Amino acid sequence: LPRSANVPSLTHKFCYRAPIMKKDASLKEINRRCAKPWCNRLLPWAATILMSVLCVHTAVRADIFDDFTDGNDTFNPTWTHSDVGLGGTQIYDASGQNYHLSATVGGFGFSYVGSFVESASDFSITFDLLDWGGGAQKFGAYARATGIDAFLGISGYHFSYQPDNGQVLIRQMINANQGGNNLVSTTYLLDDLKQYQFVFNGSGNHLIGRIYEIGGPADPVVELSADDTTFTSGLSGLLGFGVGVPTDFTIDNFAHVVPEPSAFALMLLGALAGWPLLRRRPGSK
Repeated sequence: LPRSANVPSLTHKFCYRAPIMKKDASLKEINRRCAKPWCNRLLPWAATILMSVLCVHTAVRADIFDDFTDGNDTFNPTWTHSDVGLGGTQIYDASGQNYHLSATVGGFGFSYVGSFVESASDFSITFDLLDWGGGAQKFGAYARATGIDAFLGISGYHFSYQPDNGQVLIRQMINANQGGNNLVSTTYLLDDLKQYQFVFNGSGNHLIGRIYEIGGPADPVVELSADDTTFTSGLSGLLGFGVGVPTDFTIDNFAHVVPEPSAFALMLLGALAGWPLLRRRPGSK
């Protein structure tokens, strides 16, 4: 059908101009006339960006998720319980389709409970805090743990909450808290009528702990960050201990995500893979 001179063609829009071709014009000639520099380079740039993004997304895997609907902590995934010799009785109960951890006070005057999944260097630990007891106990996420079964041997990073004073803390813990340092802390009293999500991330030397109110604002109610070089890898999981009081807390929807060490290498590879496409072809103008 004839086209009005006042209506631009799609060919004109995307190929800079729409040359009128003879009926016997070859495909090579058509491509040559329509191929302007910006047209040639747009697709390779888009391909390069896409490859880079895909490399980043495929470089992260969700290693562990447990909503405890199977009623146990012994399979899919298997949790490893920690005992550092402080005495008392430890309970790990998933029969209610959540995870209730508790411990009585032992002969040393402390209560202690810990449960761990896999080992990692960089990490992201997430869980929902459903219920908790009171007093001078600290409980929360624990990362880069070593010595979980050695007498007073556990060491690593603890992102914790203390109910009696509202202290939220990232601590560098050494030898079952006989040594170490408080890296950063703040105070925020959790409402025992609400539930909260804890998120603890570590990338290299940088640690970030956040607490969100479930069903509340999108922003965290607590956010802490610190840098430390003491521990580089170890087990991830949950830990609580009390001074003269029992430890008691219940969580659900535990997740542990491990960024692959090759994430940035893969992103670079994606960029380099598109580089040949970006090179100017001989004869282009």
